[in-house]
Amino acid sequence: MLPGSLAGGLALIVSGILSDRWQPKTVLLICLVGAMLMSFYFHTGVDTPKSQIMWDYAKWAIFNCGCFTPMFVISLSGLSAKHINMGSTILNVVRLIFGSIGTTFAVSLYSMKTATFYTILSSKVHYGSPATRGLIGKELLIYGKSFMGPALQKFQATLQGYIASYASSYAFEATFRTLGIMICAALIGALFVKRRKANSSKVMVH
Repeated sequence: MLPGSLAGGLALIVSGILSDRWQPKTVLLICLVGAMLMSFYFHTGVDTPKSQIMWDYAKWAIFNCGCFTPMFVISLSGLSAKHINMGSTILNVVRLIFGSIGTTFAVSLYSMKTATFYTILSSKVHYGSPATRGLIGKELLIYGKSFMGPALQKFQATLQGYIASYASSYAFEATFRTLGIMICAALIGALFVKRRKANSSKVMVH
């Protein structure tokens, strides 16, 4: 996850520079669209190379972290100079609180999806399944009669490990799909965001 963290930190700087040159809302919408697409594209299959997972996560982090700077610029744009410090503090507190809530939600969703997929996959592995019979047949050819001893226990543990691996990979992808739907909702909300000019008597309401 380190490459993704580094890429996300760099994206914060780049999005800040772009927000000064372009309309912050444009930068925000681009990053939200990218984060949404990468959430649906992100693959964590059992056979997926580690390098591809790292690169996919880095691209997701770039767009996801790139949203923060333009969002801050838009949020603070309606504040007068004397309210900037207070507004920035409130935004940081809100970001940290909801960031913790989001992390907890994602972890809980991943755990729930893992258990669900494990149950579904386990129900399909039984002695009547052609795939299971094929695996047992291969083991019998290797171990012969001794397969019913320690070899059987090893085979069962290996099979459980395979099921757990596939359940985990499916759960990761399902979690990112859910995050993609949430980002889509944020994208729709961002379309209605307006950047207000600062004044001395009013504070930002959008």
